[in-house]
Amino acid sequence: ARLRDRTFVPDGVDTLRRAYAAYASPDNLVAIETSLDRPVHRTLRCSECNGDLPRSAFSKRVWKNAIAENSYAPTCLSCRGKEQEPGAAIDAVLAMGFHRSVVEAMAAALGSRITEETVLAAVLKRYEEEENGCPICFFDFGDDRQLTLRS
Repeated sequence: ARLRDRTFVPDGVDTLRRAYAAYASPDNLVAIETSLDRPVHRTLRCSECNGDLPRSAFSKRVWKNAIAENSYAPTCLSCRGKEQEPGAAIDAVLAMGFHRSVVEAMAAALGSRITEETVLAAVLKRYEEEENGCPICFFDFGDDRQLTLRS
């Protein structure tokens, strides 16, 4: 607020008066109406959970890539976190019936960014390498005999 001509005029009122005077022409009114048609906050649709999420739900790099390229499929931070939890990926493959020693060895070989699909593919590849069965007793691996690794 400031004093003008010895009367108190709040800043907001003066700003509104100037804004109205600037946009009083019909051309500017059309521009105001078209700008109001746009959403106030831009959102992106996550490719995993299909949710319309604000900027804060995405990393800075993902947000910039999605704005720059229309074909880019962004993934929100929560979905990326679910994919990168090694414990969840290992537990999911263990639930499929594979031995813990094989699953953990393959997960360790893959590194830190693992998913259920990559661990499963690595375990299945390891089983294919041992296609002739156990190198000690020569029985095939199956429901009654599991591939295990010594640590």
